Amino acid sequence: MPQFLVSKEDIDKDSASAIISGDEAKHLTSSLRARVGESVLIFDGEGQRWAGVIEGISQGAVAIRALKELPSSEPLRQVVLVQSLIKGDRWEWLLEKATELGVTKIVPLKAKHSVVEIANAKVEKKISRWRKILLAASKQCERGKIPQITEPVGPDEFFKALGPPTLGETRFVLAERHADEAAYDSGRGDIIIAIGPEGGWSEEELVAFTASKFIKLSLGSRILRSETAALAALAKLTN
Repeated sequence: MPQFLVSKEDIDKDSASAIISGDEAKHLTSSLRARVGESVLIFDGEGQRWAGVIEGISQGAVAIRALKELPSSEPLRQVVLVQSLIKGDRWEWLLEKATELGVTKIVPLKAKHSVVEIANAKVEKKISRWRKILLAASKQCERGKIPQITEPVGPDEFFKALGPPTLGETRFVLAERHADEAAYDSGRGDIIIAIGPEGGWSEEELVAFTASKFIKLSLGSRILRSETAALAALAKLTN
């Protein structure tokens, strides 16, 4: 069953109804050729999902009735992925899969050994595209929340804004040749997972992660691609 994003202002819980509008309505009516009486899923992008029935179709809008709130499909804790920038198609694939695995926020990191550089003039366009990928992935995997994504930041800016760990928060940095912990106990609080670029972390970056209370972890003896390591770590640490 297809799922569509609806703004909170267009959801009336009292009457159990909603309006799908804009590009979402166009996709539903033009591409999927939806008809009155068909079932549909909607979500507000902030964690809530509903099932409903199409009541009416007009120019640029689809009316939904008989809304029934669905159980949350979101993790009980915040999962932040600090991901060093990698090449375009692999980066976009990673955004999609990280969304499926339940990440709640992605911080693109301009690590010292990152081979990707994004010109300032192109940042806004890139972020717009990334958000579209996150939206599409959230709809496909029937999530209630769309992951946030920040502007790319350098290590200095990242660590300056990070601050001390919050209560119950656990921080991990994948460091294949420097790991000093073998356990993957992430507790039940929020977690932050930092993944390096193909060239690995610099010594200065590893020192900064240690100073910021990150636990160094390894996923084994093999050297994984950055996007593979990210997904393996998310699957290992969030379940």
